[in-house]
Amino acid sequence: MKFNVCKWAAFTALLTLGACASVDSSKQSAVMSSEDSVPQVSGQAASGKKLVLEDVNATYLYQVLAAEVMAEKGMMVDAFEIIYPLALKTRDVGLAKRAFELSMGTYDESNIDRATQLWLEVEPDEPTPWRAAYLMSLRSGDLDSAIEQWQRYRSNSPNSLQQDVLAAVQRVGRSAKPDMALAFFDYLVKANPDVWQAFYGGGFLAARFEAYDRSVDLLKKSLQIMSKEDLAENESQIYQLLSKVYLQFASADKGLEGLKDYLERNPSDWLVQERMARLEVKADRFTQAENRYLSILKANPSATTSRLSLALLQIELQKFPQAQANLEQVATRPGYESVGHYYLGVLSQEQGELNRALSFFEKVELQPYVVDAMLHRSEILFATQGEQPAMAVLNQVEAETVADKVKVLRAKAIFYRAVQKWDESIAMYDQAIALDQENVDLLLAQSILLYDTQRFEDYVGNLKRVLVLQPNDVDALNALGYYYAEHAIELDEAEVLLKRALELAPQSYYVLDSIGWLAYQQKNYLQAEAYLKKALAIKVDEEVLIHLVATQWQLGKTGQAKQLWAKYQQQYLNNQRYQQLIQDLQAGRTIR
Repeated sequence: MKFNVCKWAAFTALLTLGACASVDSSKQSAVMSSEDSVPQVSGQAASGKKLVLEDVNATYLYQVLAAEVMAEKGMMVDAFEIIYPLALKTRDVGLAKRAFELSMGTYDESNIDRATQLWLEVEPDEPTPWRAAYLMSLRSGDLDSAIEQWQRYRSNSPNSLQQDVLAAVQRVGRSAKPDMALAFFDYLVKANPDVWQAFYGGGFLAARFEAYDRSVDLLKKSLQIMSKEDLAENESQIYQLLSKVYLQFASADKGLEGLKDYLERNPSDWLVQERMARLEVKADRFTQAENRYLSILKANPSATTSRLSLALLQIELQKFPQAQANLEQVATRPGYESVGHYYLGVLSQEQGELNRALSFFEKVELQPYVVDAMLHRSEILFATQGEQPAMAVLNQVEAETVADKVKVLRAKAIFYRAVQKWDESIAMYDQAIALDQENVDLLLAQSILLYDTQRFEDYVGNLKRVLVLQPNDVDALNALGYYYAEHAIELDEAEVLLKRALELAPQSYYVLDSIGWLAYQQKNYLQAEAYLKKALAIKVDEEVLIHLVATQWQLGKTGQAKQLWAKYQQQYLNNQRYQQLIQDLQAGRTIR
């Protein structure tokens, strides 16, 4: 006797025992998207044959019905553990499909893999399990198997190659790690050199995985091989993605060149125009960017994001009335009130209108601007009313993220330092660093305070931590190297540090000063003089002058040393070290 499984389940549903349940489409595995989900087992298979259980008995029927009731209740693992063994034993196509469908709801890759393999065995011409198989192989890092399974999928797929390649972009992006996803699309590109969708897909994924040079190359190639019809339909979409990618480069040059011709042909693509303006800002082409934003707003007066960007640019250009007019418009738009008021506060503070700035900052109600607005308020109050009112505002900040907590602690540290509460300031930095242990800026800021309070052991410790995190940090290399040179200790290590700093920043006057002073401590006075003269040529600095005068004195050039000292003596009347330098040298005192 033969039974159609789902017809039987539907019949029993009338008796409230349950029916064939589908997996919740909102919880699909990464291997399959919601549109990939297998239809419920129906009375007809893809081949047109009825889905039946051979030699079915009452036990089998009870197991199927029990599994479907479990599935209805969301007990997908339990349902799968019943249906899969039954499908494995009967080799029934309908049950194999159902086992696969339930496996997706278990979120267990081993279950999905087993169910996929079984479905392939009982229905090898069905494309869906081959699609799941190649995605599972990519997920596990087996590129060769994925390619073979993709080929089997394609041989059975009812879709065009172009459709399947485009569909693969999202599926592969969800399923595979970046290296596997990109390698798979490299294969698709090589196997289908005339299919623009393969190049587009590779470029899309490369952008997603931050391989930006690769993304640009692939996207541009997709445009080159498109037919005129495809180009007319898809060019804008690809250039919009390209413009987004160009913004990720450190330099704006590639984007400015890459978008130029397109915008000449498509001046009304306002999204790309807006990104071109951002590239112009990055390239310091402020006038061009301002004109472009004005053009965008002329065509789209409601483009609030562009109006905000224009206002910020106008603040940079010190066109304060224009910036204020634009920000006032921004602040009236729903959803933009807080950002508008925040930057109106920044603008007012920039112009010294502190009471007006406070009034704007107090109107900021939404994140991510609330914390920064309160920091600005505390800064204004510290300058106008002192420590206590400023600290009161900071204590009211409800910081939720680590970044915001660090901002508040750092502000307190700065205020405490300003009123010479050294221990409190150092303690605030300690708390901030505990929250963000790899924050180089915090470590360096605290280092300055540690140096000023002569806590040299902690100072050296901070700088060494920075160099572990960022071995090429010029400031840390220079600071530690100079400290050693200044105290005439660890001179060999100082030389390594300062030579590395000089390689990274050959025109830095303070690095030249440090390595010059190191040469002084090593009694290599000619080399010291050369470094220090170069530093002074870059910037006149009192520390460089002290070091150069001392070096020339050691070289026996006392006349030149006195003349150089006298030239700047009136400029540094408040620097006691500089004023007493010649006396100290004449007395043979050690110069630090």
